[in-house]
Amino acid sequence: EVCVFEANGRVGGRVYSLHHLPFADDLVVDAGAYRFISNDELPAQLVWQALKLPTACYDWQCSGQCEGPHECYIIKDAYGNNLGYSWPIEVMLGQLEDAGKGTQVH
Repeated sequence: EVCVFEANGRVGGRVYSLHHLPFADDLVVDAGAYRFISNDELPAQLVWQALKLPTACYDWQCSGQCEGPHECYIIKDAYGNNLGYSWPIEVMLGQLEDAGKGTQVH
């Protein structure tokens, strides 16, 4: 059984991804965290192995110079648009709801 607590009506904590903006429906703007480092095991394993989400290097050259000698990544959709750093959380909660294992309570 899984129980997720949030302080308000959205998930993500300090991460806030703005979706469906009136002037650009396909644009996502992140406030707070927006990338993860390849050697940060928890986000990397969650994004790449558990959820198999598409990513792209944060640095356009993918030079491995982000936060030291490591590469930073952002989560993308099939068209290369930023999905937002809160997307993995939204995907997991959606999977729980789809499986009948969770209900949103406000």
